[in-house]
Amino acid sequence: MPQVSVIVPVYNAEKYLSECVDSILNQTIADLECILVNDGSTDGSPAICDAYARQDTRVKVIHKANGRAASARNVGLEIAQGEYIAFVDSDDWISPDMYEKMLTTGADVCLCDYVRFQGEQEYPFTQPNIRKGFYNKSQICKEIYPHLVMDGVEYPITISNWVLLIKHTIITDHNLAYREDIHISEDAPFGSEVLYCADSFAYLKGDCLYHYRVTEGSASKSYQPWWWDSYLKINEETENFFGNCPDYDFTQQIKSNMFYLARAEIYYILADTSLSRREQNKKIRDVMRHPRVMRMMKGYDCTGAPFSLKMVYWSIRYQSIAWRRLVSLLSRLRNGF
Repeated sequence: MPQVSVIVPVYNAEKYLSECVDSILNQTIADLECILVNDGSTDGSPAICDAYARQDTRVKVIHKANGRAASARNVGLEIAQGEYIAFVDSDDWISPDMYEKMLTTGADVCLCDYVRFQGEQEYPFTQPNIRKGFYNKSQICKEIYPHLVMDGVEYPITISNWVLLIKHTIITDHNLAYREDIHISEDAPFGSEVLYCADSFAYLKGDCLYHYRVTEGSASKSYQPWWWDSYLKINEETENFFGNCPDYDFTQQIKSNMFYLARAEIYYILADTSLSRREQNKKIRDVMRHPRVMRMMKGYDCTGAPFSLKMVYWSIRYQSIAWRRLVSLLSRLRNGF
């Protein structure tokens, strides 16, 4: 049994794939397997995957029809043999000692920091609201649960599954998997569910071991009309899993999750210059009047949020498109547009 199974969904990644795979195979721990899931690529990625499998017995390759990232990760999980599971995106790369450092903690789930690369610019990222170090179960409950589903009005600390190292038995014992009908931000519910089921956790704060490349055309960078369907399913999955947990009340975080997703959808609608004002208003109204949004906005406590976010919440809660447009106008004026 290898120590770590690294699952890499691959879709039309020929430009960066070799750098990604080399960074995995050159880890300071040799006892790992690299599972490349070719998700229906139409470029040279399949040939690159097969070449690595011929050169290194630690590389396994699966070719499948395109089903997006959640599907590819689930296929990788089905054949993974490692004691721990990790994920790497095919246009990113990792530091040579990433998994050695994470394994040293002995935690069920370990989290590290990352650097985002956008062109020539580098942006290190760290989690602002949690301390570094090791957490036992009681410390997870006390310190992590308040940030587990949503970190205030932002996504949770585990949103980027590729900065996690996860004990395999957490996934198998609790029958965890990615929902394949969620095609954007599928990491959000899965990461929170994994950490909820863990008995120990470690955070390598300040260790930027993962290198995240922002590329044009990436699924998470360019808005698509079908995102709203996935947003609703993210909140549905979140509510289904966390709605009745016996050891913590996640109600406000579940509501915050829906608020985050609804305001994101409305933001993208307002930014879509191809839509007329009438078309924008109809789409915004559909979001505000969706039964799930209406239910989640009732009783949502935004007391600690900045005033601008409170205004966005009130516009959604009371279905005021004019109010939401006013918030957008004030934001543009504040930023000098």
